[in-house]
Amino acid sequence: MTAEIEAPSGIRSIDTRKSAARAESTCRTCKNDMSRVKRGYLVKTFFSWLPLKRYACYNCLTKTYKWSRTK
Repeated sequence: MTAEIEAPSGIRSIDTRKSAARAESTCRTCKNDMSRVKRGYLVKTFFSWLPLKRYACYNCLTKTYKWSRTK
């Protein structure tokens, strides 16, 4: 996605695409990219042995846990 702006410094467009490594997951609700966030206290305390990763969508405020695929 490219944003067109008029800036005093002469920059006319800014590339806002995330790299493939950062776009780890997409939101099921709004189909935007989700970001990794810290796991909750209870999950860290009681389920620390599970390979769970927490993601948040800042567009629709959805938070979810996903099973991590280890290589």
